[in-house]
Amino acid sequence: MNNDTSTIENKLKDAWSRERWFHHLRGLSFLVPWLVGLFLADLLVDWLFDLAGPLRFVLLLANLAVIGWVCWRQWLAHLRRYDATRVSLQVERLHPDLNNLLVSYVQLDGGAKAAHGSPQMIQVVRAQALNAATVLDFSGIVNFLRLRTLLIVASSVLFLFLASSVVAGEYYAILMGRMLNPFSALAYPTRTRIEEVIAPVAVKHGDKVELSARVRGEIPDQGALHVKFANASWEEIQLARDVTPTFTQRFPKVAQSFTFYFRIGDARSQRKEVKVVPSPRLTSVNVKLKYPSYIGQAPDAPIEFTRLQLPPIPEATERIAWDLRCDQPLKEGRLHFAGEPARSYPLVIDSADRHVARVAIDDLSTLVPDAWARTSAASLSYWFEWTEAEHGFTFTDPTRHALEVMPDKAPVITLLKPRLASAEEKIVATTRKNMHVIFEVSDDYGLAQAWIVYRVNNETQVRRRPAGAFKDAPKSGIFETEWLIRASFADLKEDDILTCLIEVSDNRVGKAGPNVTQSRPFRLLMVSEKVYQQYVEKQVAQGLERTTVAAQEELISSKKVKSLIPEK
Repeated sequence: MNNDTSTIENKLKDAWSRERWFHHLRGLSFLVPWLVGLFLADLLVDWLFDLAGPLRFVLLLANLAVIGWVCWRQWLAHLRRYDATRVSLQVERLHPDLNNLLVSYVQLDGGAKAAHGSPQMIQVVRAQALNAATVLDFSGIVNFLRLRTLLIVASSVLFLFLASSVVAGEYYAILMGRMLNPFSALAYPTRTRIEEVIAPVAVKHGDKVELSARVRGEIPDQGALHVKFANASWEEIQLARDVTPTFTQRFPKVAQSFTFYFRIGDARSQRKEVKVVPSPRLTSVNVKLKYPSYIGQAPDAPIEFTRLQLPPIPEATERIAWDLRCDQPLKEGRLHFAGEPARSYPLVIDSADRHVARVAIDDLSTLVPDAWARTSAASLSYWFEWTEAEHGFTFTDPTRHALEVMPDKAPVITLLKPRLASAEEKIVATTRKNMHVIFEVSDDYGLAQAWIVYRVNNETQVRRRPAGAFKDAPKSGIFETEWLIRASFADLKEDDILTCLIEVSDNRVGKAGPNVTQSRPFRLLMVSEKVYQQYVEKQVAQGLERTTVAAQEELISSKKVKSLIPEK
C-alpha cells in the first residue's frame, strides 16, 4: 500500500513540475520579444537624439520597470507552489471517469486515524482510487503544443536579432555600454568622426571664446554648432569648414554660461559646458578711520562706515582700514590709487574665510600727490582688483571710488598791533621800548605756541623768543604779548633796524610736525633817548595840529548845514 501511495505522490509531483516548465517556457517566450523590442527602441532613441547621461539613466530605469512588469504579468504570476489537491483536481478534469476518487485519495492520505468516518470505508475508497489512478497518465494536464505559436514568434525574433548583430553588433555593444554606464563617453560609429572638440572649461565674464571641432572621415563643407545659453532655447549656428579639417566659431564677448555641441555630417559631439566666471562682487563693507587725539577724536574709538563713498577725511588720519566681503572666494587682490605716482596695496585674504579681504594704510600722507599745495582738499580715486580662487581669473572693478583728503592748514594770523600804514614804515624806539603786540590767530584744529621772531639789520641769523603757549589748544582768539627789547639785546646801537614778526604753530603731531605760520613783519628803528624825545614831541605837535584842523573843518561844515535850514 505504501508503494502505491508513493507512486501516486510522484506522479502528482511530476505533473506539477511539468506545469512549472510550461509556465517558464511561456514566460521566457513572452520576455524575449519584449527584450529585443525595448533594446531596438532604446538604440533608435539613443542614436537619433544622443541622450545625455541622466536621460539614459532614466531610460534604463524605464526599461527595468517594463521588463519587471512583463516578468510578473506573463511569468511569475502563473507559478504556483505544489498543492496535491489542486493538481488532483486538474487530473480529475483531464480524466472525468475518476469521479473524484483521486481527490478523495489525496484528502484521505493522512491515514485512517486522521480521517473521519469508518476505517473500513476509508480503506475501500483508497483502494478504488489506487486501482483507477495507477494506470492513468497525469502529464496530460499540460499541453506544450499550446506554446507552439508563441515559441515560433520568440525564436524568430531572437534569430533575427542575433543575425542583425553580425551587421549592427558594434552599435549593440555601444548601446549596452552606454546603458549600463549612462555617464560613459561611448559614441556610435559615424562616417564623419569628430576627433576633438577644443573649448575652454571656464572663461572670464566679457572675454572672447573660441570653439572648434577637428573632423576626420567624410568631411562636409558645412556643419552646425548648437548653443544654449542659460534657460534659453537651443540656437543653431551654421559653420563653414576651415582650410584645415576644422570647424570654428568665435564669440567676441560672452556674458553668461552656455552648453554646446557640434553636429557635422552624421557625427555629433558630446555636450559640453563653458562656464562664464563673473567678477567678484562686494556684499558687505566696513571702513574704519582712526583719528589722532589732537583733532578732538578719541584714538581708541575709530569711526566706522559701511560704504565705500566716505565723507572728507582729515589729512591727519592715522589709519584707514577696509574690511571687505565678496560673493566669491578670493585668491588675492589689490587696492589701487590713481595719481602720480600711482600707488597699490595688496589685500590680505582671510585664511579661514576666503570671501573676506582686508587692507589698511597707516600713513595717509603717502596717498596724497607730492605736489599737493594743501590749500584745498585732495580728491583721490581708488578701485579694487580681484583674483577669484576657483579659476584664478583676475578682474578689475570698473567702479571708481572717491577719497577726499582735507588738508591740515597752517594757522591764519593777523597782526593788530602795531598797525603800520605800509611795509616800509618803521617804529621809532629805544632799547627801553616795551613792545606791546596784539594779534588775532585761528586754526582748523587747535593752536599750540607763539614766538616773536626777529633779526638785526641784514643778518642772516634769525632769533626767536617764546611768546607763550596757548592754553587748551583754542581754535581761534585775540592774543597779546609784551617784549622788553633791552632784555634780549646788549649791543643794539643807534640806527640799527630790528625786523620782527609773530610766528604761531598748531597742535599737529606726527613725523611732519606742526604747521607754522608767520605774520607780516614790522620794523623798529633804534634811536637815542634824545632823538626819541624829539620824535615824541613832533608826534604830539602833529597831533595837536590835526586836532585844530579837524575842529575848523567841523565848524565850517556846521555853518554850511545851518545855511541850508530855512528860517521860520
